[in-house]
Amino acid sequence: MQTISDILHRTPPEIWLSIFEYATFVPHAFDTDGADPFDVPGSPTPFDDSVERRLEASLSTRQSLVLVCRLWRDLATPLLYQAVIARDNNSLRSLNDTLGWHSSASRKLRVHRLDLLRWPADQTPLASDVLGDLFRQLPDLETLRLGTYRYHRFADLDGEDHTRPFNTDEMDSLIDALLAAPLHTTLRKCIIGPSIIHVRQSNALLSQCTQLSCLFVFAYLRQTFRGDHWQVIPAQSLLTCMSVEHKDMRMADKSRKQMLLVPSLRHIHIRLSTIANTRGADTVAFLRVQGACLRTVQVDMCGYNSRIVLRRCLRFLAEHCPNLVHLIFIFDHRSTVLPFEFTSFPPTVTHLGLYIQDGMYTQDNGGPERRLCEYLQRLHACFECQDMTLGAVPGVIRRLNPSTEEQWAYLRGDAEQLARYAALPIPPHCRLEDDQGRDLMSLLQNSG
Repeated sequence: MQTISDILHRTPPEIWLSIFEYATFVPHAFDTDGADPFDVPGSPTPFDDSVERRLEASLSTRQSLVLVCRLWRDLATPLLYQAVIARDNNSLRSLNDTLGWHSSASRKLRVHRLDLLRWPADQTPLASDVLGDLFRQLPDLETLRLGTYRYHRFADLDGEDHTRPFNTDEMDSLIDALLAAPLHTTLRKCIIGPSIIHVRQSNALLSQCTQLSCLFVFAYLRQTFRGDHWQVIPAQSLLTCMSVEHKDMRMADKSRKQMLLVPSLRHIHIRLSTIANTRGADTVAFLRVQGACLRTVQVDMCGYNSRIVLRRCLRFLAEHCPNLVHLIFIFDHRSTVLPFEFTSFPPTVTHLGLYIQDGMYTQDNGGPERRLCEYLQRLHACFECQDMTLGAVPGVIRRLNPSTEEQWAYLRGDAEQLARYAALPIPPHCRLEDDQGRDLMSLLQNSG
């Protein structure tokens, strides 16, 4: 009879490696562009942390694999470092040391994704002395996320947030170290925020990271007191998606100061507050040049709610984006922009995506299990309180937040609510979908 040891060592390493990769796979963790969720169902919004949470869960499986035997340790150790999350200086130094130790190994550790998240509030500043060495040891890095989080604060058990974003000096060190390392030639996706970076740094990322296809900067861009501070998108850029946050955005050649079209750029993220602050003049200037290429637009309303500004934004899109088909609204649970006025939508829009940014839930306002019910309640208000003009409502309305089993169980526990939402008064041409593109009405009607 074969022993477990015999089976372990007689099975080809390639088979074990395939099994390990399958068991620890995290969807979208290594996507190198800002995938349109209508083209790639389940792909997250730029600042969604669901992939990060799944990566952390996957890490425990990978750590277990390396403890089984020497063969599995040798096979699984590189998997541990394909995606790395660092939250403090200790983890940053540990990663740097580990990469140094393995630099001469036959199977080098290749980091493809690095997340440097919010640092502990009581910790000394980011270890900038380590960054140069670390980034030089990441020649295969394709995805970099720096300090990402949203407006709301995550609280620990004591109700306090014990983390902090990177300050201006730390962001300067991070970006300078990035641009000085070879990885700037391999980087394809970069998400930064919220933080404050200089316009010149944003321009440097766009011009020097020649393979960059996705840049989302959820930040305020510092400007010099004097001098040219346009944010410049190189005309030959490979960008497919980016955030349009800076009021002085230009697609231009600095020397000619002439706005140029970027044909590959078809997917943008706009903050509604930016349009309010500039009354839309700079957004219009951007859309006049790039609008004809745009297919997908995300409108971020988190922390800012104004029906007037939203209507203004939609009017700009209708006037300048003749090929816009996918419109995505991102808002928080306190938003007052619903119900939407479908008649103000650009007539070319066929798909509407709705993503509700999680807030802080307490026992008073329910919990995460109520999110599906809250979404359906908002939709019900949209359909119930306005005239349903056939051509105004998009053909597809998709919830982009995942629907968990806990959320479905909560909904099934209230038969009256379930029956109400299963009979939503939607137009016959409109299909409601969950984040995977499944028919949400069918799921509701078959959940009794």
